[in-house]
Amino acid sequence: MNFRWAIIPVILLLATVLQAQGKNSYRSYNYIGLLQGEDKVKYQFMTIHGLQHKSWFAGIGTGIDNYGITTVPVFVSVNKYVLPKNNMFVSLNMGTSFVWKDDYHFLSLNSVESDFKPRLFWEAGFGYRLNVGKPGQGILLGIYHSYKQIREVYSYSQGCPYGNCPDDKDVFTATYRRIALKLGFVF
Repeated sequence: MNFRWAIIPVILLLATVLQAQGKNSYRSYNYIGLLQGEDKVKYQFMTIHGLQHKSWFAGIGTGIDNYGITTVPVFVSVNKYVLPKNNMFVSLNMGTSFVWKDDYHFLSLNSVESDFKPRLFWEAGFGYRLNVGKPGQGILLGIYHSYKQIREVYSYSQGCPYGNCPDDKDVFTATYRRIALKLGFVF
């Protein structure tokens, strides 16, 4: 089963569980982040929308991740507020990343067909909400370990003396492990 299709039942299950619990609140978490790993500092924008039930939040998110190759992550997000005043939380985002545009390639070969394949994206970390406005709203500060992987498949034909021969394929994978410092707001 393709990973991106496996994520849909998880999202539906989370939404059903939260909705069944009764008194829930819609929340929108919005971040800008700085990413640092082996490459120079890059940026990330994210928006996550979902339901809050007591100290739990579950939602779906997307954004733009400019580290290495620019990608669009699509993911499920789960937060658990751990302090009595519900200000500190642990967070897990897990999903897949799609390449924003394919003008970057691992190889520079003109006679080769190239295709980027979605791969794993995840982040885990801690955050803190500074209460501003109505209950549950505020400014967010967070630190995360962030991971994304990109795969590019090259297909090319070798000279074949016997007619139709299968294309040869090369696969290149890039893995990016970074620290993400995030600033945002929740409403």
